Amino acid sequence: MGITNGSSNSNGTASGGGGGDGTGTASNGGSAGRRILIIGGGVAGLTLALALKRAARSTGLQLIPVIFDECPPEAYSEAGPHYVLWRWAVEVLLEMGIGGRLSKIASPLLYFTSRETETDEVIVQWPPADRTKDPIDAEIGLDSAIPPMVATRRCDLLRLLMLAISGAREDLVYGDDYLPTSANNSDLVPDHIDDLDADLAQGRWFENEGFADLLPELNLGEKLESFSFDSSTGDVVAEFASGRVERGFMLVGADGANSTTRKLLYQDGGPSRIFPLLSSPARHNLSHAGACVIHGITRLHVPPVDTPDSLENGTPIPDLLRDDVHEYCPDGRANAIVGKGMSFSVTHLGNGMLGWSLLAAQSEPNKHAGDFTMQKTRRLLSESIAKNPRQKDKWGSRDLPARYSPEPNDDGDEDDDLTMPPMAKNASPPPNPATLRGVAAVNLSDPSLQEKLSGLRDSPTSPTGNPRNPKRVSMPLEPLPFNPVAAPSSVPNLFGPQEPLSGAEVRTLALRLSQNFPLPHPCHAIMARTDPKLTAIVDLHDLADDPLDTLSLPIPVTSTVASVAAAATSPVTTLFGDPFDVSGGGSSGGNGSYSDLKMNHVGRIMLIGDAAHPLAVTASGGLGANLALTDAVLLAKLLAKYLASPATPPAESLRRMAGEMDKERCALAASAMKEARAEGGWDRSESAIVRGLMRLGRYYTPTGWTRSSYAQMLTRGAVKSGLPSLMPVKM
Repeated sequence: MGITNGSSNSNGTASGGGGGDGTGTASNGGSAGRRILIIGGGVAGLTLALALKRAARSTGLQLIPVIFDECPPEAYSEAGPHYVLWRWAVEVLLEMGIGGRLSKIASPLLYFTSRETETDEVIVQWPPADRTKDPIDAEIGLDSAIPPMVATRRCDLLRLLMLAISGAREDLVYGDDYLPTSANNSDLVPDHIDDLDADLAQGRWFENEGFADLLPELNLGEKLESFSFDSSTGDVVAEFASGRVERGFMLVGADGANSTTRKLLYQDGGPSRIFPLLSSPARHNLSHAGACVIHGITRLHVPPVDTPDSLENGTPIPDLLRDDVHEYCPDGRANAIVGKGMSFSVTHLGNGMLGWSLLAAQSEPNKHAGDFTMQKTRRLLSESIAKNPRQKDKWGSRDLPARYSPEPNDDGDEDDDLTMPPMAKNASPPPNPATLRGVAAVNLSDPSLQEKLSGLRDSPTSPTGNPRNPKRVSMPLEPLPFNPVAAPSSVPNLFGPQEPLSGAEVRTLALRLSQNFPLPHPCHAIMARTDPKLTAIVDLHDLADDPLDTLSLPIPVTSTVASVAAAATSPVTTLFGDPFDVSGGGSSGGNGSYSDLKMNHVGRIMLIGDAAHPLAVTASGGLGANLALTDAVLLAKLLAKYLASPATPPAESLRRMAGEMDKERCALAASAMKEARAEGGWDRSESAIVRGLMRLGRYYTPTGWTRSSYAQMLTRGAVKSGLPSLMPVKM
């Protein structure tokens, strides 16, 4: 494709025209304007789309978000994790005017406590136990009307964002205030507003409620394959695996921890292969964070029918009673238990639901799930062998007839001649050789073959007998009798790819891993009562070992003369999957130079959310969804800020936007990833020495530091003030 003006390929034509603004008519029916191609339809991508629409309405800029996600429609279902959103993340949702509906899906969290299993000591308590009459909120100038934390399910947050983007039900979405109380439909929470009924996602809500028609800007089943730049306009041209080609003013990768956009930038033909002196190859690979997380949603008012009543070691699982829930994890509270190699947390989500997470240390990715699958495979194989009627042949191979039986010859010698036994009366006919996989098909009854074999027997070069008996019986070739063993209907594949665990198996694995972990009641009962469809297991990965130093195009704005000169003399190679001539020549169709790429395309590609900084989950939840929300809102605000001046060239506006975005988020994200990795490693450490040092450190930690860390959590990822507002303007 190359960096050309109006790029196209054999599979499709890029939509939109040039002009340097990504303008043109969108393939999905959009109007002229700056098209922002968003890769990923998760929390970050949907929040960015909503924020861009709010920014366009409040500033008059023509910003048109178009979302692409490789998942099918059925991926948007009730299954998925729960989130704990801090106040600074809730504030950006309120600024976009969706507080009214947020009150219907999210439950306020006022307290969080984390304890150690060995000593029952409190590790973390938010707010701190010694909180004075003057709350920290007032000290740092925050509005105490907004709760410090809010708990919600991922599916409910996605549905809320989609409703707001579509604008179809603004009467249910709009609202500047978040009510600090729980909506409830299950009558399990005694203190709630009677007229505040929840509106939650149920089942395959995306398909059932017709969101495909409500969101024409959301394109599912589209996997990004490559992207390039138009050398004359700077527009981004994205090509998808389906052959679809889209042109936009810029492209934003919001496609999660396994981001295709990030891989294209750094590994699959990115600058590491164009400018070897400027960047090392295969940078920013995901690293295993040393654990996996099993999460689930327990619906107290809709228990599953197959609830296990005991652990695998025989320990009974008591019933889950309403009083148990109110005593251990009442409304507005989240609790965590941390011990050797494991941690378990429970969050009250309101509406008769509890969200739980089991974090288990593992030495390598897929360790626990792989061991579970291997044990299941061995069990199935044993069952298959047990069902085999031929216990003598445990490998399921064909049953050979008895050994050749000696028959006396004329000389009375029994040992010098062996003859074949006669065909059994009830023997099955020989199998068709053509049906035997991996065996060459040979027709033994072929006359020509019989003639050749007969010639070999009668050949003078072949022995006609043995020294002990010159006489040799010449017998015709007959195939051996074969009685096929009836194979079981489902024989496990020992060498094929592993299938993902089912929901019931994930729940079983959670109970198995935690059966020797000293969890208080009703933790095991909460896990056992979980609907298997609402469970999942995920390996934890992050970029803590190699965080991004820029969220934009990974080419330095300034470089040494020698580096630039060396890069400029590099041969023609591939840029993000497309030909690019770094020397500025036209041998491959490209007509851009390194200087052009450096100056004109910074800011055309951006990464936000887990695509930029995947975080490991900790016992206290995680900041991943929080940073995804604020990343998206900050990017929309900065675009509104720098694109507002028509006198500034778009390339310069994007360069300034990218620079401020890096300044605000890169260091923050790097520290968050490293701290999450460290917290998980120390808290779940199985070393007695490490855990002893950890307890000693907590014992001598000043109280002021604890209060300061809580204050830091209340403001850590907040979007700074002074930027354009996203407050919606009702039309």
